[in-house]
Amino acid sequence: MTEIIGSPQTDPTPSPPEPRATDPASTNPATTDPPTIEPAATDPPGDGGTAQKARRVNPARRLARTVTDPLLRTQRLDNWVLLRSGVGALVMFWGLTLLPDLADLYGSSSIVPSQGPRAGQFSVFRWWTGDIAVGVVLGLAVLGGLAMALGVAVRLAAPVAFVAVTSLMASAPLMLNGGDDVLRLLLLFIALYAVIAPADGLNTAVGRLGLSEPPTGPPWGLVVIRIQIIAMYIVTVMDKMEGSTWLGGTATVRALNLQSMRRFWVPEFMLTSSAAHNLMTWGTLATEVAIPILLINRRTRRWGIVLGVGFHAALGYVLRLGLFPATVTIAYLAFLTPAEASAIVGWVRRGADRIVGLRAKVPSPGTDQADDP
Repeated sequence: MTEIIGSPQTDPTPSPPEPRATDPASTNPATTDPPTIEPAATDPPGDGGTAQKARRVNPARRLARTVTDPLLRTQRLDNWVLLRSGVGALVMFWGLTLLPDLADLYGSSSIVPSQGPRAGQFSVFRWWTGDIAVGVVLGLAVLGGLAMALGVAVRLAAPVAFVAVTSLMASAPLMLNGGDDVLRLLLLFIALYAVIAPADGLNTAVGRLGLSEPPTGPPWGLVVIRIQIIAMYIVTVMDKMEGSTWLGGTATVRALNLQSMRRFWVPEFMLTSSAAHNLMTWGTLATEVAIPILLINRRTRRWGIVLGVGFHAALGYVLRLGLFPATVTIAYLAFLTPAEASAIVGWVRRGADRIVGLRAKVPSPGTDQADDP
């Protein structure tokens, strides 16, 4: 029975026990890798804490970069070239207007012989005086303006023109007006930019804009002029608000009643109507407040330019203000974009070509008879 059922019997040659599945590395301490520590989720592997350092950037430095980067970033300077040529032409014209009265304004036989540069004011005439000095300085001003207008050696012509114009203005302060101050500041900013700016194509002629390689450089030279023009309006309005005639609505009629200030004819009601007096005076204040607001915003800048040009053109028609209206109008060129400046030059060029083409097609007298057999 036990053979059929069977009983537990042992094999005389028992098999060796099966080995356990173990990691060989775990049994050898020498080959055991050290435990790895996973980096934190906030610091990427191999970053070295750069992300945390980036978050610790000085806010003042970040603000400085936000302000300076747009001023130093290279861009097209078509608008600067157009402004440079306009200011150069204005300087040349300004110098030529002095020729008829040169002896009365300068030199030993001038109307006020004692006038000259004040203490601390820069002028060539501090070291060199006499009629020859006046003639040479005036010639340098005219030639410098001509070179700026044509785009010839601008890096030299602009500072020379600024020194000459500043010297002439400092020696005859009685003939100056607001337009002369604006012209001198425009020359200063253009001369500084021409000397120190790392720009290319500053000698580009206006007629070549849009046809050749565009001039390039940082735009800070235009930005300082924009700030100057906007500040001019703000300071002017603040100054006028302190006067009783402007708040009383009679400031403009006082100027119009001066025969020496009036340039062209104006309607009689502008001189006699109280409503017209108030409208012109307060309208002038409102316009001078609106112009800088429109110029600051890029979306409304064109409207500010149109309003400013029309406003100063009206002032130049009514009153004898010297070159002030023309100077401010040329200063508005700093508010144009490079594309707008190039488009204006292209429009003028096409118009000139069209006029020249029409003149070429018009036959001269007697041409038809000479061509007939």
